[in-house]
Amino acid sequence: MLEFTIQERRCPLIMEKKERIWHAALQQFYDKGFEAASTNQITKAAGVSKGILFHYYTDKKTLYLSIVDDCIEHYYKKLVSQMNNVSDDLFEALQQLSDLKIQLFREEPIRYGIVAKAFLDSPSALRDELQARQQKWKEMSIPLLVEKVDRKHLRADINMKLAIEFVMTALEAILLKLMSNQADRKQPDIPSLQMEVYIDMLKYGVYNLQEEEKA
Repeated sequence: MLEFTIQERRCPLIMEKKERIWHAALQQFYDKGFEAASTNQITKAAGVSKGILFHYYTDKKTLYLSIVDDCIEHYYKKLVSQMNNVSDDLFEALQQLSDLKIQLFREEPIRYGIVAKAFLDSPSALRDELQARQQKWKEMSIPLLVEKVDRKHLRADINMKLAIEFVMTALEAILLKLMSNQADRKQPDIPSLQMEVYIDMLKYGVYNLQEEEKA
């Protein structure tokens, strides 16, 4: 979320300028990616000088990471707000969360397109910073399900935290890939049914156990 200092909140003009910069940068990074994005285009779209831009953000890298952080935080808050409605069955919960993420992506494709591209196709100059953010996202998300899922639905010999981490990591990678592929479309379309197929494979496996036993 775009944040303001106490001093900035006392000056509506400063807040307005920062908001214009932020929205212009969001669109520019979404359209061009980090490396090709132009601060000239950002300042032009925001109607501010470069001096003003770099007064609030040290450089393009700082601005980009600020945008990514905002999108991640926005995404996380949306998920947290829906956790009371999520099933205590792990795979039903994963289906519900996948549906929610797809819905959020359809509603705000620019925000989530930026996250998807940042994690899947990280600019080389920012790889370490973005990998750290992806790891933090995982560390924030896993406890949400650990607290929610009823252990009785899992095998007794399974470590619940590891199981949740495994399936969430797999599904998140699939979702991010789908979002990244759809990010440039004016009307993103990610069928929920496709996620059901992946969830079924994670739940039931891909081997025919009866045939394996015969062999």
